[in-house]
Amino acid sequence: MKNLNRLTTVAFTALVPVLPLLASGFPLYSALLCLTAFFLFFKEVGRVTGPIHLGGALLAATLLGLSLDFPLSGFPFFTLALLVTVVAMIGRLLFMQQLAYTRFPWFEPVLVIASTFLAVAGNIMHPSGWMGWVLPAPPMLMNTGMAAAGVFDVVKIGKLSRLGYAKVGEPAPGFSLPDQDGNTVDLSDYKGKRHVLLIFVRGDWCPGCHIMLRAYQKNYKKFQEKNIVALAIGPDPVGVNREMVMKLGLDYKVLADENQHAAQKYCVQIQENFPNTKFAEGIPLPASFLVDSSGTLRYTSRADRAGECLNPALIFPVIDALT
Repeated sequence: MKNLNRLTTVAFTALVPVLPLLASGFPLYSALLCLTAFFLFFKEVGRVTGPIHLGGALLAATLLGLSLDFPLSGFPFFTLALLVTVVAMIGRLLFMQQLAYTRFPWFEPVLVIASTFLAVAGNIMHPSGWMGWVLPAPPMLMNTGMAAAGVFDVVKIGKLSRLGYAKVGEPAPGFSLPDQDGNTVDLSDYKGKRHVLLIFVRGDWCPGCHIMLRAYQKNYKKFQEKNIVALAIGPDPVGVNREMVMKLGLDYKVLADENQHAAQKYCVQIQENFPNTKFAEGIPLPASFLVDSSGTLRYTSRADRAGECLNPALIFPVIDALT
């Protein structure tokens, strides 16, 4: 399969002996293989964000829980704790259009509390020694970190939304950025010729952005029929964008806004310092803008309105009104 690359193959291979090891009475080895597979799958979730990797992570977590609950003589506390952990980690990705980045901000924190409660209860009711405390901890701590990042997003996106984005009806801010092949693209190149759909993303590390880019790819022909050129804009350098275009199968360009000047002009940047990272000046938000051939903004998505930037269909009525 297209996304069944080396790491994914290693992860699935690691899960093959899990059940035989359990049946032979070696739950520790089984659990260690599951934990390894889980992190390999999640490494690929951040890189590709495909159903194979999400499903693989869920399978690995389930088998890890079964290894810790082995033998299954009582309530499966660890299995449920790890299932809840993975649901918290991938739930927003699976239902991104409905949840986006800001709806139901309690979703992940509540599941973090529930999974922690189940794991502690499992260690009290069915003690597994150090295995019960140590082995579930890495994915659960990872889940806690992701939940904290989600709460941060909600707060910052809400604040940015109150300040306002680039306004519909006003001239679109200009920019000149390199595409994934290193060729310079200037917004003014399309003035008087074509409409432009700008798709701001956070970068290749962002699974939600992969989903967003694929959603616009599915509607690529519709955009072409309406004389619209789609341009994605993110903070990654040219080389990373080139790889992302290839692995996601995109037919449109991805521009490198490494200094985030374009994101700042369109008011879709959280101006928060992240020292010693490429986001030292801030981090961009997922958003979409439609610029007509006269250079005027005709549509602006809102990150604080669930699913807008992930639903190209919302742009179609505006597209249909273009001449």
